[in-house]
Amino acid sequence: MELLINIDVDDLARGIAFYEQGLGLKLQRRLFDGTVAEMLGGNTPIYLLAKPAGTRPTSRTDTRRD
Repeated sequence: MELLINIDVDDLARGIAFYEQGLGLKLQRRLFDGTVAEMLGGNTPIYLLAKPAGTRPTSRTDTRRD
């Protein structure tokens, strides 16, 4: 089984720093014009997605990110 983990962050630079310092992950590359960071260091890559607070996570809901 392969997993893909996406985590929304409101500030990509802070998110990268948090996962580097907190979990020992390393920034592998930035994707999609710098809006996604691929973090490696475990068995599964983690992708940090720059998503501002107040935006909708999907078009199927009115719920907003906070």
